[in-house]
Amino acid sequence: MKTKFKAAPRYRTIHVPSISSSIAVKPKTAVRVPSVHGKATVVFKQPSPKVQRPATANQIRPKPSGVRETKPVAVVRPTVRKRTLTSVRPSHLRKAQDKLLGKHTDKIRSLRGSGQGRILIVLACGPSVNDAKIQELTSHQKIDILCINKPEPRVWPSKFWMFCDQSQYLRNQDSWGSYAGTILNASSVRASHPNQIMMRTISGKGFSRDMTKGFHIGRSTTYAAMQVALYMGYNKVYIFGCDMAAVDGKMHRYGQNPDVSNENRARRFAKEAEHFTWGTKSLKDYERHKFTFCTKHNPFEFIQQYENLDEETAHETILDKADELMTKKELGLQK
Repeated sequence: MKTKFKAAPRYRTIHVPSISSSIAVKPKTAVRVPSVHGKATVVFKQPSPKVQRPATANQIRPKPSGVRETKPVAVVRPTVRKRTLTSVRPSHLRKAQDKLLGKHTDKIRSLRGSGQGRILIVLACGPSVNDAKIQELTSHQKIDILCINKPEPRVWPSKFWMFCDQSQYLRNQDSWGSYAGTILNASSVRASHPNQIMMRTISGKGFSRDMTKGFHIGRSTTYAAMQVALYMGYNKVYIFGCDMAAVDGKMHRYGQNPDVSNENRARRFAKEAEHFTWGTKSLKDYERHKFTFCTKHNPFEFIQQYENLDEETAHETILDKADELMTKKELGLQK
């Protein structure tokens, strides 16, 4: 006998002969299964329970008419700027520094061309300076001497003194107050002197020819001194002590640097050489011929692009060159 299904508005009533009572189920919950031993079998499929979701704000409180739905505003994260000296320093400090450097502009301009017809001796910090006879160069009227960082007793007081680090000022305050020559400093030096000329520092690699805009330190005050010497227009520039290596186990002409260990200093030489190499490639031939390195200890390739002299005999060549720059009037040959 077939099972009859009677439709109802909400439920169906299923009459099964083998079942004594009627069971009310929801629509589409009865599944017809083939009979077993001549009796109909009905399997009831349980409906999936509904998940009660919490009511939203719109369901609890209907939106008033005429109100437009707004989209959520996207959060824009600020762009992370590269930290540079300009971005880190507050604006009022930058203005103060610009005002300070502006006072030195006229002094910087007075240096331009002041070395024409003259020779400049640059004494770097390498230990080979101790082997050079630089004291014989002090009496020639065509030779100027520039000491880097620590004063050199054999030629002190020199005409120029240059350093770019505040620590050099702190270590040499005894010479600072009584020095009567010209002091060349980077803007990072926080000290004042009547004869001081302060210049702006330019970050990155480069070789500046205009000191009113500043110079590239290149991790080496000697590298900065080359830019200043070219700006001053010297005919020849002889650089002593640019060894960039240990000489007889020493790294400096004045002994041990308390700020840097010898191992760390040796690693820094390679970084300095990158700037010297960059500057050497940017120089024109006539500019490069103005520089002569008086050392036989520098191991880097860039130095081969310049004229080289032995530090022990360089003074003889320098004196001969200085005599060539003497005019007849200066030599006393003209009445």
